[in-house]
Amino acid sequence: MKVSIEAIKMYQKALGYDFDTMSLHKRMQSFRDYMAALVVEQGELATEVQWKPWRNTNQQKFNKRKALLEFIDCYFFLIDQGLALGFTAQEIEDTFYLKLNVNMERINSSYNNTKEERNNTGTE
Repeated sequence: MKVSIEAIKMYQKALGYDFDTMSLHKRMQSFRDYMAALVVEQGELATEVQWKPWRNTNQQKFNKRKALLEFIDCYFFLIDQGLALGFTAQEIEDTFYLKLNVNMERINSSYNNTKEERNNTGTE
């Protein structure tokens, strides 16, 4: 993960976005721009997957390669947001694993039951 984040940071610098030297105002504007771009990319990803519940799944085409490319576009903009907020690659990676451990502990403590279990208890 850290390697891809550093690569995205280098890519942004090549585009003229050096978040390490940018003012807070410019970083926040970039964050907002990347937030909007992420929403657009998520929409493009949605068009590549079988997401329309009112249509028969067999009628909806799925192109895994196109979906993967749109997913990666989303990843770029998500990481761009973190970089604009001043998060380092190391901080993102470390916090990812911290949060994963918290989520795993929740599963182990039945905090996050399965969807079926939540339905049976009325908590869904």
